[in-house]
Amino acid sequence: MTNPYCEKISELPQIPDQYLLTEDQIINLDRLSSDTWWAEGYGSFMANNELTDFIRPYFSKPIAVRYQLITKDRPFHIDTCAQTYKYNYVYKTGGANVKTIWRESTDLSTQLLDDDIVTTCNNRCWYKLNVKLSHSVMDIETARCSITVKEDLE
Repeated sequence: MTNPYCEKISELPQIPDQYLLTEDQIINLDRLSSDTWWAEGYGSFMANNELTDFIRPYFSKPIAVRYQLITKDRPFHIDTCAQTYKYNYVYKTGGANVKTIWRESTDLSTQLLDDDIVTTCNNRCWYKLNVKLSHSVMDIETARCSITVKEDLE
């Protein structure tokens, strides 16, 4: 089944290795997510100016660039940001069987439903995500590292 909520984007460039931080390097950046989310295995961290400057020319509007670190399965949720779409560059998937599941239903159980749309992400690829639909990340085995870009509304 095609996924109308998660689209692989080939027009954006590969991110050079110098910007692909390790879990330990990311943890030492300024954390933007709440303590509660961090305790649940999710963190959003401020990207440096060099990475932002590298990515900026590929977007027509002002952008906010963040590192995202996921260390535990993420339950179904809808992102709290004002934007409908984010771009994620996944460079450590978090394990061989990690999947992102998109759900139109309000059922927040972890059991897969027949109508769920399951996506697996490849390393070093960009994805455009609709973050206003309930989604989860499951089967995390190791740290999942990505770079997230969204329109900067501030």
